Amino acid sequence: MDLRGALPPTLSYAVVVIAQSPDETLVAVGVVGRAFAGRGAMKARIIATEPWKLFRAGQPVWLSNEGGDSDRFTVQRASGHGHGHPISLYLDEVTSREQAEVLKGRKVLLARKDLPPLGKGEFFLFDAVGAVVRDLDGEVLGEVSDVLDHVTVVNAIVFGPGGKLIVPITDVDVLVSFDLARREMVVDRFAFDDGYLGR
Repeated sequence: MDLRGALPPTLSYAVVVIAQSPDETLVAVGVVGRAFAGRGAMKARIIATEPWKLFRAGQPVWLSNEGGDSDRFTVQRASGHGHGHPISLYLDEVTSREQAEVLKGRKVLLARKDLPPLGKGEFFLFDAVGAVVRDLDGEVLGEVSDVLDHVTVVNAIVFGPGGKLIVPITDVDVLVSFDLARREMVVDRFAFDDGYLGR
């Protein structure tokens, strides 16, 4: 389903931030866009292969401003057309275009417990953040600091002794394994372009 990687990874998620509220672990899945039509409808760019499937009627959603303060809302419904396209999002508490315009630019946060279940050999790509990356010989290349979704490829940003390394982890020839319990990723260093290495 949405927001997951697999071995081989087939779907994608880009980390924006992981936040904490008093009673939930929240994961940022996108950002609110422009208001449209009436009745509080808004566009939202959600980073997932089928983004509208992350939202169900009655589900809580948090919208966070630049200062990190979050307000809780309730999903009325969501619809969309696929990965890379904004969804239409309707919230019970937002009933006018003016209210929707005020929310433009806020990050969309979901409770981690509300994300879809994982299958065997799958993992959420944001869980790769903080993982140690090794090559096939066991040499440490660095640690994942972020994961960026470019629609056609998902890159792990790795910082280590050799500098910055951009690893295309949705390339089945590159990502060999990811052990979530050990927080360790193994990649084939020679399966991607040396040009990805920066100092």
